[in-house]
Formats: sequence, structure tokens, C-alpha cells
Amino acid sequence: MSFMDAKRRGPERELRPVGREGPLEKDLHDLERQGFKVQTGVAKFKRLVDRLGGRRDTGELRSQLAVARSSLQDETKEVMEKVVGLNAQREGLTKRQQERLNRAGQNFTAVLEDFEKALKRCSDGEAAPPRAESAALSEASDDPLAAMERQALLQHQQRQEAVVMDSVVAHNESLIEERDQGITAIVRDIGELHEMFQDVSTLVTDQGAMLDDIETNITHASGQVEAGANVLGRADQHQKSATRMRMCLAVIVAIIIAIVVIAVTKN
Repeated sequence: MSFMDAKRRGPERELRPVGREGPLEKDLHDLERQGFKVQTGVAKFKRLVDRLGGRRDTGELRSQLAVARSSLQDETKEVMEKVVGLNAQREGLTKRQQERLNRAGQNFTAVLEDFEKALKRCSDGEAAPPRAESAALSEASDDPLAAMERQALLQHQQRQEAVVMDSVVAHNESLIEERDQGITAIVRDIGELHEMFQDVSTLVTDQGAMLDDIETNITHASGQVEAGANVLGRADQHQKSATRMRMCLAVIVAIIIAIVVIAVTKN
């Protein structure tokens, strides 16, 4: 069951008992459950991001965003590790489980892309101070002490956001590095596959040349057999002619002997 299927069918379907489809069924079920949880968390995070820059943009909202962002990053990392682990054990999965793993991976990729877009919007929106606090600062401009307190609070919040953003950037860089490594692995696999195709092509070409040589030898042997048959035919004809010639000579000699005997007898 994919993340989308779990969302459509409700939590009662998503929390179904683990089936008896092999030792990896529990891991696959946990992956689907955590993937659905991440998808739900990203949807909530996007709703919070939509409030940035509006009337409900407050320091509390930005604190909620920071907490949600950190939690989602940890959860996405766990899901990624499960996807990689199950892919490494793909041979131990049934066909149905492999299809579920493929759907889970595709849905998780879409959720990651959605999360990255939301993070970009969040970063852009947090660049400006909260409207509610800006308005409060304007109203309290007549009170120097209140203005100083709010300014200190704003600076403290900005420092916290800077720390959070640094961790976000570092995590995003690690994700980008992992993705680049995955792309490098894919390119390497493509290169190996290309070499395999070349080897197969060379093998087919060599076999074709061998077949051509065999066909040529068969044709040559057939010609020699035909020539031998012709020679044997001619030899047979010569033998028959010689036999007839000997018989004729024998008859002639017999006639001559008979004539001589008759002549001698008369005398």
C-alpha cells in the first residue's frame, strides 16, 4: 500500500496487521506507515508556511515552523534509510512486496520534492520579520523600554532562526550529496550496462563470422561431393564400355577360332 493509498483509505487501513508474506513484511509495513506520517507532516508544514507574511505571522508561528521543520527532517532521514535498506534486500521480497516498495519509493520522492519547495518558501518568508511583531513595535515606539525589550526579543529570535537555518542548509547539503552519489551510481550502472551490451554485440558478431565460415565450408564440401559423384559416374561408364569391348573381342576371337577349326577339319 502506498502513502496515497493509506491517505485515501484512512488510518484504520494504514494500521492493518502485518501479513505473513515473509520476514521483511514488518519493515515494509513500517516504511509505509512512516511515509504516510511524513506526508501528513509536510501537508501541515505547508499550511504553516502559507501563514508567513500574513496577519497571523507571529513569533509563535515561526517557532512552530522551526520545530516542524526539524522533526520532518529527522523523519525523512529515517524513511530514506528504510527505503535504502529494503532495496538492498529486494531479492528477499515477494513480487507484491516489490511493487509496494516501488510505490512507496515513488511517493516518498514526490513528498521530498514537495518538502523542498515548502522549505524554499519558508526560507523566503522568514527573511521578513513577522507582521504582528512589526505592528507591535510600531505601536510601542512611544515607550523606549518596551521597544528595547521587543528589539532584544526579535534579535534573539533571529539568532535562533539563523542557527536553525544553518542546520537546515547543512542537512539539505547532505541530501544533495546523497542524491549526487545516487546519480553517480546510476551513471556507473548505465556504463556497466553499456559495456555489457557491447560484449553481447561482439559475441553476436563473432558468432556470425563463425556461422559464415561454416556455411562457406559446407558449400565447398558440397561442391567437392558433387564433383566426386561426376567422376564416379564417368568411371562407371568407362568400366561398362571396357566390359562390352572385352565381350566383343572374346566373341570375335571365338568366331576366328571356330573358322580355323572348321577349315582344318575340312582339309
